[in-house]
Amino acid sequence: QIYELIERLTRYNLKLVDRLLKFKSLHMICFGDDLGTQHRLPVSPRVFRELILPSYRKIFGKVRANNVHVYLHSDGHIVEIMNDLIESGVSVLNVEGSVNGLENLAEFKSRVCMDVYVDPQHLLPFGMPSEVRDYVRRLVDLLSSKRGGLIIRAELNVPIRLENVEALCQVMEEVMWLT
Repeated sequence: QIYELIERLTRYNLKLVDRLLKFKSLHMICFGDDLGTQHRLPVSPRVFRELILPSYRKIFGKVRANNVHVYLHSDGHIVEIMNDLIESGVSVLNVEGSVNGLENLAEFKSRVCMDVYVDPQHLLPFGMPSEVRDYVRRLVDLLSSKRGGLIIRAELNVPIRLENVEALCQVMEEVMWLT
């Protein structure tokens, strides 16, 4: 039954893509699947490649064949399948830096535009302003690439220290001029 469900979801998404591709000025289609948990994938990379990746290849391949970029959001730890996602056609990958490890993400920086969160779970609510500044600078040092690109995203959720919001704004303005 899982194969039938996946096929139905694939057909549904392909129909949505067909509708979106009718807009001739379209540059990007965004998709969102939280593929990871805090520490690992909920299924093995082998199972992901067997069950989910073929659908992504069909859907994203259709988008890319029309010269439109694919933006994929995924919370959670997904570093083991990032090569697969990029090869399936993802142009921009929105991931969590702290969960996947900035050093691990650096391996992919010139192959895909990285859209990375400043850690909203621990750093922004509980860290020190100096830690926020150091994290953003490290993120830029490790992940910025003119070939792939880098987007830095910050969600200001409660609870958050106001000092960290100020530090975040200051460092973001500082690094904006470095890249």
